[in-house]
Amino acid sequence: MALDIGSALSDGASRAFERNGLLLLALFAALGIVSGLAGDVVASEVSRQVSEIAIEAAREQGDPAAAREIRQSVPSVDPVVPMPIGAAVALALAGFVLSEAARVVADRTFVSDATETLYEPTRNLPLAVVNGVVALVVVALVVAVGFVVGLVGLLVGGPVLAAFLAVSLFFVRQEIAVEDKNFVDALVGSWSLARGDRLALFVLALALFIVGVLVSSGLGIVLVFLPPVLAYVANAVVSAGVGVFASAVAADAYRQLVAQKRGDAGRANDDRLADADEWDDPVR
Repeated sequence: MALDIGSALSDGASRAFERNGLLLLALFAALGIVSGLAGDVVASEVSRQVSEIAIEAAREQGDPAAAREIRQSVPSVDPVVPMPIGAAVALALAGFVLSEAARVVADRTFVSDATETLYEPTRNLPLAVVNGVVALVVVALVVAVGFVVGLVGLLVGGPVLAAFLAVSLFFVRQEIAVEDKNFVDALVGSWSLARGDRLALFVLALALFIVGVLVSSGLGIVLVFLPPVLAYVANAVVSAGVGVFASAVAADAYRQLVAQKRGDAGRANDDRLADADEWDDPVR
């Protein structure tokens, strides 16, 4: 039985609008706003420092015209919310770590049957975050190396090999969040789950990419008419919504393949996760 792409998309969309899906959306949006504002300050400061270095280099070479040209070509843009660069860097780093933690909780929640509560949000969370960050770096490196190796062999081979590796590692996050695996075991587990369903996973990933592009394009048209602060908020909310939807879709696909390929273990895991609906505590 192959992966049911339509079911993953429809069920994922439905789960994204449940109570805990909306709670996760609000969480991601808040983190996105904070990270975006802090990142804006960092980017502005980096741009200023780079332009100052280039201007000073031009002056030392006795070329004031080049210095003026550099200054005119890199206009100074003040961040939406000014803050000390140290505070901005700290906020950006904190936002990254907290966003990774939120993604772990989202994957864990959507794989469960819970619709009202977050599923075990604090269980082994620090370790899951560390493994998630390391896995993110490893997967990026593997896909990048695959792309380069593929290009060396054949021009079209780069994108093909990169796509093959990316879909093979599609479920690394779910393996870490749900099964508490380290990043190495998560890589192996994802590869095993994807075997035989890589084409379907590629189509699913492509569908999610298209949804993201369409939403971003539509949002871009609207943002130009909004004040900067409102534009940040709108962008963060919409981006959070797309992220929550993608997490819910991937979780449904994960559940399908776990049930199909891990037999009794997968069904036992589903039974354990289903217990989340019977809890009385609002968040655990």
